[in-house]
Amino acid sequence: MTDAQAAGPTALCPSIDLDHDHLQAQAVFGLELRDPRAQPFVMLRTQILRRLARLKGKVLAVTSTHPQNGKSFAAANIAASLSSIQPVWLVDLDLRRPVLGGRFGLQTEQGVAAHLAGDIPFEAAGYHVNGTNLTIMPAGAPRDDATDLLASARAASFFQALRDLGPDTVIIVDTPPVLESDDLLIAARYVDAVLLVIEEGRTGKRELTEALRLISPTPLLGTLLNKAVRPLDRKSYGYGYGYYGARPE
Repeated sequence: MTDAQAAGPTALCPSIDLDHDHLQAQAVFGLELRDPRAQPFVMLRTQILRRLARLKGKVLAVTSTHPQNGKSFAAANIAASLSSIQPVWLVDLDLRRPVLGGRFGLQTEQGVAAHLAGDIPFEAAGYHVNGTNLTIMPAGAPRDDATDLLASARAASFFQALRDLGPDTVIIVDTPPVLESDDLLIAARYVDAVLLVIEEGRTGKRELTEALRLISPTPLLGTLLNKAVRPLDRKSYGYGYGYYGARPE
């Protein structure tokens, strides 16, 4: 066994450097902890860790009711901020509309979908960010067969491999919107909890109620209010880029 194999999947993943200007342009602030725009996610990460520990879980799905509500933005920054204190794997499971690879400047059509299809090994789907505890697993090229891939036996093996990464590793999964298809419901069997992103002015009460019904019985870790136009209560966290708040369940 080589030193890399002994160190586990992270050591076998390709290593990458990220472009600071690209991250800023894509609103990925979580790796820059001194950036004021990262502070709400620094505060939110503590809540997430506490609630995952209470559930004895490590795999958190981040979703929304519809596309473009801010779930990928939230997943990227939560994972980035968490990675400053423990190992994090950020997984793009939105196989129909993958965006996380582009947010981090990864130019690749290979990723989670290719692994689920049996084309590449687990380690080849991940990219470890040099100088950090963050590993990114982009979805790769968009797939029309997303449902089949998520329902496959390889998906179960994939999530088991994620759980086997180590006791301190947290898995943040950017999932498809809950009301757009049943992809999230298929994937929900493999996660420990769900964080629901709500966009003020776009997420209606009826949509929210239906989303919560569909997510159940998977535990709801909490909700993240995106682009609020008014101040939130003391239990929430403001965010200068628009306005963001976290409401614990």
